[in-house]
Amino acid sequence: MQRLAQGRVHDMERETHMAQYIEVIGQASVSEVAVEQRVALTVSHRGKGGGMSDKVVAHKATQQRERVIATLLAHGMREHELHEGGMDSGTWHFKRKREVHHSHRILLICEDDARLFAALEALAPLQDEGELDLQLDMLDARYEVPAGALSGAQQAAVAHAREHANGLAQAAGVALGAVVQVQELAPARERSGAYGESWYGLAAAGGAAAAPAMTLLASNQRTRTLSYRVRFALQRAVP
Repeated sequence: MQRLAQGRVHDMERETHMAQYIEVIGQASVSEVAVEQRVALTVSHRGKGGGMSDKVVAHKATQQRERVIATLLAHGMREHELHEGGMDSGTWHFKRKREVHHSHRILLICEDDARLFAALEALAPLQDEGELDLQLDMLDARYEVPAGALSGAQQAAVAHAREHANGLAQAAGVALGAVVQVQELAPARERSGAYGESWYGLAAAGGAAAAPAMTLLASNQRTRTLSYRVRFALQRAVP
């Protein structure tokens, strides 16, 4: 949970006095719990072979978007949990064949895992119809530290710093005094391995696959390591 702190004893001469202190790095870990899931749904329609105009493809894609929204709302999602993600369109030419596509993106932000996943599973019948191209991408979840856990970890980090500073002070033949400065350093976070987490890729599922009733697991967690640079005053020489 903790790495060995590295410290140094400073003697800083000033004009009329000498300021003495020991500075070390104290660390402690705390668990973060996923409190909000975020999903990007991309609804697309493609017109192949040049037999469908751009306008028709865009109209069909918009119709499918409305069906997806209606299905999500009918299966537990709430309006404030659905957000506009923009649209895209384009035309490709391959071996004299023309293909037009138009897509809409819907962003889902939900704190209830069970309700979110049930709504996503309800989209499977739309995918089975063949015309709908639906891609589901899990995005980074929002994590929070449980109430009270952060202050406990901060105290543990300072205690860790004091433990190592005491060892340095004894080795230097001086007595450790009070904390005179604390600087928070950038925290380190262990990756949880969940879909959508940065550098773990996306869950691109071409649609919400039909499945039996899903067992809901505990909320995802990851570890945050807190680091503080702590400066302790030196009081007097140890006899």
